[in-house]
Amino acid sequence: MTEVQGWTFRIRRYALVGVLLASAVAPRAQAETVLSGSSLIAGQQSLSLDFSVGRAGTLKLQVSDLGVPMSIVDRLSALSFGIGSRTTGVLQTLASAGDFSLDIAEPGAYFLFIAALPAQRYQLGLVSWNATLDAAETVVPLPASQWLLLAGLITATGLARIQTLKSARGISDAADAELPAVTV
Repeated sequence: MTEVQGWTFRIRRYALVGVLLASAVAPRAQAETVLSGSSLIAGQQSLSLDFSVGRAGTLKLQVSDLGVPMSIVDRLSALSFGIGSRTTGVLQTLASAGDFSLDIAEPGAYFLFIAALPAQRYQLGLVSWNATLDAAETVVPLPASQWLLLAGLITATGLARIQTLKSARGISDAADAELPAVTV
């Protein structure tokens, strides 16, 4: 392998390593848990839970009946829940256990309300809830862009060095294409 081909191979290898490192250290977007918990239900009961959302995004809400059939904590006979805003009122409701997504346009104070009824008079129910927020805006990973910039500068410097070596030796691009490949 000639010295020029060796430099080309090294530059490409370092550029590839730089790109792989940049993609490995780039931060990933994660859902933020804004509300999570569970509660025992005795008799007909309703809960109202306040929470705040700090930025716009998609709110994913899940409410589950965790009762076990034929036990003191049996399945609920009725479960409904909804979400509302302190400024606009009720935004969305669901008349059974499950989940839904809601687009939140602006930050603010919100509330989750849950109404539950155990199957029999002296039994308990167990309800669980979880609300996560996926941010609407995309985050630009600055450390990754710096790694990519560095990899580009190294590549440009290497290519300039190769051109300098070629011109110093009097090798043209056409002559470079005619060089035999050397295998090790």
